[in-house]
Amino acid sequence: MKHVGDKVNYYYDGLVNWGGAFGLLEYKVGKISSFVNLTTSVSGYKKIDYFGNKESDWKYKPGFTFKTGANYNINKHSNVFVNMGYLSKTKDYKYYFYGFTANFLPDSISKNEKVKAVELGYSYTSKQFTANLNTYLTVWENKPTNQVRGKYTDPVTGNEGYTYGDIPGMDARHIGVELDFIYKITEKIDFQGLISIGDWIWNKKIDNLQMFFSDNNQPANSFSFDATGIHVGDAAQTQYGASLRYEPVKGLYFEGGATFFDRYYADFNPEECTDESGNPIESWRMPSYGLIDFHAGYRFKIQPLQKLNFTIRLNMLNALDTMYISDAKNNDTYIQNPFSSFDARSASVFMGAGRQLTASLKITFN
Repeated sequence: MKHVGDKVNYYYDGLVNWGGAFGLLEYKVGKISSFVNLTTSVSGYKKIDYFGNKESDWKYKPGFTFKTGANYNINKHSNVFVNMGYLSKTKDYKYYFYGFTANFLPDSISKNEKVKAVELGYSYTSKQFTANLNTYLTVWENKPTNQVRGKYTDPVTGNEGYTYGDIPGMDARHIGVELDFIYKITEKIDFQGLISIGDWIWNKKIDNLQMFFSDNNQPANSFSFDATGIHVGDAAQTQYGASLRYEPVKGLYFEGGATFFDRYYADFNPEECTDESGNPIESWRMPSYGLIDFHAGYRFKIQPLQKLNFTIRLNMLNALDTMYISDAKNNDTYIQNPFSSFDARSASVFMGAGRQLTASLKITFN
């Protein structure tokens, strides 16, 4: 029995020291502009565990970011650009300790996150038409993930207990292309569009991950999994959208648009998507859906109050009252009669909001 003021499960203080520096160099000559950005930081971590009556030492971890890029103006309408970056980021506080104890994980487990990225793009700008096209490739290494947990039967005593394993970090690869544009059909009518197509996958296999007893941090057994090629969840990897905006008079506008979402995978723990034979299993792909929205607004002033600006906005979201799934969690153990089948019956879902009508009044001072 617990009473008000009692401590449950864990009781500790987490201390963090942090310091950093930032530097930026820009250079422009003729049609070429470029930049170099360098940041560096040092993070220190310490834990005081009151349940275990133990206080850790300070552990300091360095990190840095290097970014560079260049832009070339082909002419007054067109330009191309390239950006590159390398990021070595210290992980969050909790990823440096065994569970809730004050014992540090080995450095082989708590390596920095590493992000390598490159982006190529092209832009076109004119009075009638503006477009931006860019492609990207991002490799994310040692991305933090949850501990692997499971039951373990002691071969000597036959007693059952829980074990856990700390994964060094997951690897992911994101590649894609994005296009957005605005076309002025007339001075009062704009047509806008967007296309985003990505291929985001996990890209790591781990053999013989050491598991530990949850009560004493002693080695228990090993665990292996393969997440190679499984799509990253929690975001639609394909999106198409278009809208039309009409401004009949200055300050007044009407806008309607539609967006389509596809290749949307349920969120999941990549270390759990491996079958009994050790092969990766794709997460559940949620149904595609499209949404239509309408917006209207009017900006005006009132003669006696010339220092005030008024804006009225009206919005109708999901105008067709479409039924759709906005988020899902694969193989969720918190649902009734849980399954581990990597399909619709194994997932918990959040239904998207139905038709919504909103109105607002904004007042600003000059």
